[in-house]
Amino acid sequence: MAITVPVEPRSKARSPLPTLRRRAPTAADEVKPEGTAPPQFTFNFFGLSRELRDMVYDFSLTFKRKIRSQHGARLRGRMVAEASLLLVGKQFSREYFERAQYHTCLIIVDRPEFHGDSFKIPRALSYVRNVELFLAIACDSPDHFTDQCRVVKEVRMHRKWIVDLCQKMRRLESISIKLITDPHQHIEACEAKLLELQHKLTNFEELKKLAVYHCDYAGKETGWSFASKRTLVMEWSAKDGELHRVEAPSASPELEKGTSSESNERTFDLFGLPRELRNAIYDEVLANVSEVKVGNQTPMRISVQNAMPTTLILVSHQFSKECKERERNVCVILKDTKLWHPFALLEIPAIPSTVTSLELHMALTVTNEHHKQDCSDFDFCEIENEIDLHCTTADTALAQLPQIRAVSMHLYIIPSGHQGDDLSCALAHQSRLKDIDKITAFTIRQCPEDGGSVFDFSAACEVVARWSSGG
Repeated sequence: MAITVPVEPRSKARSPLPTLRRRAPTAADEVKPEGTAPPQFTFNFFGLSRELRDMVYDFSLTFKRKIRSQHGARLRGRMVAEASLLLVGKQFSREYFERAQYHTCLIIVDRPEFHGDSFKIPRALSYVRNVELFLAIACDSPDHFTDQCRVVKEVRMHRKWIVDLCQKMRRLESISIKLITDPHQHIEACEAKLLELQHKLTNFEELKKLAVYHCDYAGKETGWSFASKRTLVMEWSAKDGELHRVEAPSASPELEKGTSSESNERTFDLFGLPRELRNAIYDEVLANVSEVKVGNQTPMRISVQNAMPTTLILVSHQFSKECKERERNVCVILKDTKLWHPFALLEIPAIPSTVTSLELHMALTVTNEHHKQDCSDFDFCEIENEIDLHCTTADTALAQLPQIRAVSMHLYIIPSGHQGDDLSCALAHQSRLKDIDKITAFTIRQCPEDGGSVFDFSAACEVVARWSSGG
C-alpha cells in the first residue's frame, strides 16, 4: 500500500534563522544621519598679518643643529629651517624659506686636528648667507729667533680655506671671525705679525666683524677652548677697514659661555612685532619727547613737541620711516620773550610737515599802575591792546602753517597790585580770543610773586580762567 506524504514548497520548508542574543545598544552603536557631522573649523593662517606670520616662522627654526665634522673642525647650524615645513604649501614654504635665509648661520669652530682643508657645504645649509668662524692662531714657538713665528703660517692657512668657502657660498652676505691667541712671553711679536698680515683676513667684501682675543690655553689637556675666559685685545673697524688694538681692555676678562654666546643672547627684535604694536611703541616714544628748540636767531622762542628726535633718525631706515609715519601730533610752541615785539616780523623756521597744533604762551604786560577794573571809561586799555597783538601773532603763525588744525592760547598775568583788574579786563575782552581761527582752548594764568620773570612761564603759574570750544 503506497503512503502519500505531502511535500511543501521549498521556500516554506526552509527552517527559520536562529535567534541571536543581542547586547543592549550603546552610544557607539548609534548611527548619525547623514549631514549632521560637526562642522570643522580650519584656522586661516594666512589671514594673519605678515609680521605675525614671520614671528611664527622665526620660532619654527631650529636654534642649534649639529652637523658632521669635517677634517677635524666642528660644524653646526643656527636657526636652521626644518625640511618638513618646506612641504606644507607653496606660500608657506616661500615665506618660511625667506625667514630662514635671513637668520640661518653656518658656524665653523677650529680644532687642533684641522689643518686648512677645504670644506664641503652641507646640503641642508646650501642656502646659508651668514657664516661665523671661531679660529685659533696657535704659535707654539719657544722663541722667535730659532723658529719662525707660526702666526704667519696660521694666517695663510686660514686665508686659503676661507677664500674657497666664499667661492662655494655664492649667496654669502656676512662673515664674522673671532681669533684667539695664547698670551705667551712673545705675544707682542705674534700680534705684530698679525697686524702685518691682517689684509689676508680683512679684504673680504662680506666681512662684518673681526675680533682678536687673548685666551690662556697653554698647558691644558684640552688645548684651546672657545668656552674659556678671554679678553678682547684687537677689533676690526668697518670705517677704515683696519684692525686696531683695544687701548684699555677690561681688567676682568670677558667671559663667554661658548662659541654661541652671542647667539644665546636673544636680542629683542622690534620688527618681529606686529605693526600695531610697533605703532603703539612709536606713539609712546613721540608722546614723551620734550620740547626741542628751533630757530635760535628769532626773538621769540619757538620749539616743537612730539616730533621725532634727530637721534632716532639714525637708528635704521625702517625705524625712522615707520616712526615718521606716526608723527601725527606735532605741536609748535611759541613763547613770548622780552626781545619780542608784536609788530616784528614773525618767521617760522623749518619744522616737521606733520605739525597739527599751535600753542602760544604770551605775557600780559601792563605799565599803567593806575589801571582800573572798569576799563570802559578809558579810550585805551593795555590788556585789550596786548590781547589784540597776541591774536595778530597767532594769525601770522597760522598763515605760515596752513596745516594747523588746533590752536591754544595761554596768557600770563604778571604780579602787581592790580592783578584783579588785569584778570577782569582779560575776561571782558575774551571774545577777541574766541575769534582766532581754529582756536580750541585758552587759559589765563597768574604768575606767583616769587616766580621770577613772567617770561619763564613755569608750571607754578596758577590757572585762574579757562575756556574750551567744547564748553
